[in-house]
Amino acid sequence: MNAPIYTKRTCPHPTTQLHWNYSITWQTTPVEPMWLAELQKHCVVDGILVRDYQLLDPTHGVIMLDSRASVSPHSIVQRLRGRLQALLRQWNPKALAAEDEFRCTGTITRQVIEGFILQQRIQSATGVNDPGDRRFAEYCWDDPTIDLNRPSLSQNKHFWYNLHLVFPFVELECNLDDAELALVWQTLKNVSQRKQHWLRQAEIQSEYVHAWLRGQWTESPEEIALTYLNEIAFSLGKRKAFGCNYLVATESPTI
Repeated sequence: MNAPIYTKRTCPHPTTQLHWNYSITWQTTPVEPMWLAELQKHCVVDGILVRDYQLLDPTHGVIMLDSRASVSPHSIVQRLRGRLQALLRQWNPKALAAEDEFRCTGTITRQVIEGFILQQRIQSATGVNDPGDRRFAEYCWDDPTIDLNRPSLSQNKHFWYNLHLVFPFVELECNLDDAELALVWQTLKNVSQRKQHWLRQAEIQSEYVHAWLRGQWTESPEEIALTYLNEIAFSLGKRKAFGCNYLVATESPTI
């Protein structure tokens, strides 16, 4: 078995922007969220930063939070709900209804991503950065049939888990030949199919590889990023083509 090249230890400081909303349904609505401070305190040890809570109407509320890259959406919901139920037990053990939703949010929207991608494609096509950039033009994937605004369903829960991934090449310069670039490209698509990720867009540029996708509920952002990095490295004969300072950020769907 191949030992991973990219690990949590070798990539300890990725750039992350992981923002979420957890929508809950109340059977009996608390007058004041007196549980919020306690929930915030308990969730920090789980790698979850509960930022705020808003009551939307008498039976619906939303918890706004950030997370570490090592925590999956499934774990976030499991820990949040479990800790909240424990805090509410003395008041009303059946306060929470079964219905809930979990969605990614933040400042990175579809429009931001598409604008970023379009700008990079124009630069590659015209050779603004480097005439050699034109060789990356063929490495562009765009599947409009994949609708990342539509929720996925797991264990009767609706969730939106859209990620923006950027893997910078070592020293921000692609030193791969055409055959190696083709390997990187095929591996990226193979991994997305095997892991059942919804790959909406992807591309290779002279400084980085970019992907915009829907992850699986049980996978953490860190796990997803490291899987792609390692699979590509193995396809290149264990060559470390990328730096360890990858970026992973949630994309806010248009609901």
